[in-house]
Amino acid sequence: MLASAEIALDRDRRATGRLLTYFSPKTGGWVTPTGEAWQPALAIEAVVNTYERTRQIAYLNVIEKSFARYRGRRSKFYDDDGWYLNAWLRAYDVTGDPKYLDEARALFAAMSDGWDDTCGGGLWWRRDRTYKNAITNELFLLAAARLHRRTHTDGGATLGGSGGGSDGYLEWALRTWAWFDASGMINSAHLVNDGLDGSCANNGDTTWTYNQGVILGGLVELWRATGEGLYLERARRIADAAIATLVYSGGILREPNEPSAENKDAQVFKGIFTQGLARLYAADRVEGSSYGAFLAANAEAVWNSSRDPSDGLGLIWRGPAGRVNAATQASAGLLLGEVALLDAGGETARLPAEGGTMYGVQTATLAGLASEAIHGGYTGSGYAAGWHMDGQYVSFEIDGVEVDVSAAQTHTLTFRYAAGAGDAFRYLEVNGIGQADMMLFAGTGGWDRYATVSVDVPLRRGPNTVSLVYDSSRRSRNFLNLDCLRVR
Repeated sequence: MLASAEIALDRDRRATGRLLTYFSPKTGGWVTPTGEAWQPALAIEAVVNTYERTRQIAYLNVIEKSFARYRGRRSKFYDDDGWYLNAWLRAYDVTGDPKYLDEARALFAAMSDGWDDTCGGGLWWRRDRTYKNAITNELFLLAAARLHRRTHTDGGATLGGSGGGSDGYLEWALRTWAWFDASGMINSAHLVNDGLDGSCANNGDTTWTYNQGVILGGLVELWRATGEGLYLERARRIADAAIATLVYSGGILREPNEPSAENKDAQVFKGIFTQGLARLYAADRVEGSSYGAFLAANAEAVWNSSRDPSDGLGLIWRGPAGRVNAATQASAGLLLGEVALLDAGGETARLPAEGGTMYGVQTATLAGLASEAIHGGYTGSGYAAGWHMDGQYVSFEIDGVEVDVSAAQTHTLTFRYAAGAGDAFRYLEVNGIGQADMMLFAGTGGWDRYATVSVDVPLRRGPNTVSLVYDSSRRSRNFLNLDCLRVR
């Protein structure tokens, strides 16, 4: 049985609180055992989980600042790019901000260049094309199936190259799974080995837990895209094999190399497995009923047996905590976050709303501010400028006609802005009620360079007033130019 919702959420918050000690609010960087290569993407996913459950602005600020740092990052390792790609898709699902989807699509196009006909298909692990492995192709499959559902028109990278093309993402997902399934990397025990040898056969290398977890998520997404139950059946075979063999006696998840901590990459692997297992459990709680009990038992074990006095969570989930770092914390944090989300039905399967109604600043009330048109890149006739003192605010009237507020419900507000002097913070108010004391507008590197930030807020039936306020008592700071607001 899963922990009570209150207990699960409290554990998740506390685990994320400790995880954030490895994050720099100033730079947006994460300190992990592998540097900034790929593990920050898993830390970001753990924060996304906590934000989805709490909607507290402090977690959104971490996601925003992380994106400002890692957007545009490309690696010589295709799998590194795949981790960030899938992290940004989670951020898109939870925030509804299209910038995350745009970056995910760009990363996918870059990853697709790693596919060729060697071994009958599949992506290479690195750009020097020396090894084809499981994790790179699992991440690519997961991303392709996700992008198919989230883009509707499906104008993704086409087979054989990047660019537009009808049904490109779904084609990629189906083709990748067909190749992966035929490659032999899933062994006779229904576990995924690390990759292929020089003769394109299963190399028999370690059955790392994360290779079992990512494919579960990919198969769940293929099921969502096609409605074909065979994908869930294959996922359950892999999941059943993993929880039967990759465990200590008593059913607590064990990485094959434990108790060694020598492999720094592997320190986050178990959390990735539980993430995939939670996605499978959320998709079908009847056939996969044992998975909930497995996740709950592991959450209890890591919290009660592998936690230090400051809520640091260790490598060995059955205990003791030992040495804690960002990877071990993110790993356990992913587990605890998924358990907390399962109490609310699991990760959101609802796709973000598209379109919306745009309100330029020329339609807003500008208190103590002027409309300016000096720096390029704005969408209307100008932007609100000179905004850096108490008493200054921008207020938008949402009339309830252009935006459907026929009933009280949550809507997504997306602000487009320039923060050329660095990070800025503002107080967000809706209908006179505070929604965020210290909402981050991450620095854009110039006044003609624009970014967006999105937040979900409750709107009442009928007209609404949305205000961004400079209030130093709520730690507002720095200059900010505001271009427009989009409401969805």
